Amino acid sequence: MSGQAGQFIASGWDSFTTLRFGGNPAAVVIGAEGYTDGWYRGMAAELNPTSETAFLLMSQSPHVDMRVRYFTRTTEVPFCGHATLAAAYAWQRFVSPSAAFPTRCTFETSVGTVPLRLNWEGGLLGSVTMQQRTPELAGPVRDVETVARILGITRSDLNENLPVQAVSTGLWALMVPLRSHDVLSGLQPRFDDMAAYSVNSAVSGLQVFVLDRPEGKAWCAHVRNFGPAVGIREDPVTGSAGGALGAFLASNLLGATGHLDLHISQGTEMGRGGEMAVEVRTGVDGTMTVTVTGSAVQVWEGRLV
Repeated sequence: MSGQAGQFIASGWDSFTTLRFGGNPAAVVIGAEGYTDGWYRGMAAELNPTSETAFLLMSQSPHVDMRVRYFTRTTEVPFCGHATLAAAYAWQRFVSPSAAFPTRCTFETSVGTVPLRLNWEGGLLGSVTMQQRTPELAGPVRDVETVARILGITRSDLNENLPVQAVSTGLWALMVPLRSHDVLSGLQPRFDDMAAYSVNSAVSGLQVFVLDRPEGKAWCAHVRNFGPAVGIREDPVTGSAGGALGAFLASNLLGATGHLDLHISQGTEMGRGGEMAVEVRTGVDGTMTVTVTGSAVQVWEGRLV
């Protein structure tokens, strides 16, 4: 495809949900080759002003299916989980022949290649599993009072059984454990202070969560994600930070050889509830493999002129 008028296929998806108007909205544009960053930001602002837009582009590498760039209305981000999920659905819908029922595809991103598994259910694409980058974990944050203050809470509201810690599986986010659901739902962040803190700490935002483990079941986390530094005050469901949270919990709860299955729910405070499944598998050498699985539903499609 070329970047000629009428050749851009655009579509809108709600990620990490099976219900329209739930989860996290993402726009996907196919065929917009060779434009400036300002053009991509402008198009992202037009199509999806509250979240990310993924641009599926041709790649020079024979080992990947397409290249992906992610933009918000204000900036380019190196990786975005929910937009990757939407891009995989759009790739299957518009680029790959549907009759072939592809089970694998690979995207090239700014943080490296992202392998994806397409999970079919009765002839329909039921979910997509993305393998995120090998996790990186920074040291625990010492000044937790500042973190509490920018969230509008006190240190006593933090779950001090876990550290406050920055983690990346492609995009750095600060993991902030809280002690109760009431504290999480009642957060009143100081967004200007949070944006400055995020920039100074080199994180995209704060992944704030409460952890539960119902008897006999997998770990569960309810999450809120705040990213004012990248133009998103609150994100409904955040795939990149979801994978990072899985790595954080595996490292801090289970040690060097732990395997973790985690169910994440997010977005209910925004009226856009969604969920994802995170798996962390740790090899004998201590290397973690993190995958995130979720569904998406198409909301709209069209051609840009």
